[in-house]
Amino acid sequence: VTIYLPGQISETREFIAHRGAVSALAFLPNDETLVTGGEDGRVEIVRYIGEIAGEKLRELRSGGDAVEKLAVASDGSRVAVAF
Repeated sequence: VTIYLPGQISETREFIAHRGAVSALAFLPNDETLVTGGEDGRVEIVRYIGEIAGEKLRELRSGGDAVEKLAVASDGSRVAVAF
């Protein structure tokens, strides 16, 4: 995953999130956290700001089914995942 920061195209945040393609992603409202879903069936919650960009905060596994879509509640309290 590569994130380009507005107004600073030369500055990016990049990290490896999954084994295989990333199929869904969403930002949490705190502007520091990204939720990604992949073909590997994992959902990862990752910090993408600051010196520790790419730090995995949590990982969820589906049991093998690829993540098709995901959505985050407007307050960041819930993540819905479709496999």
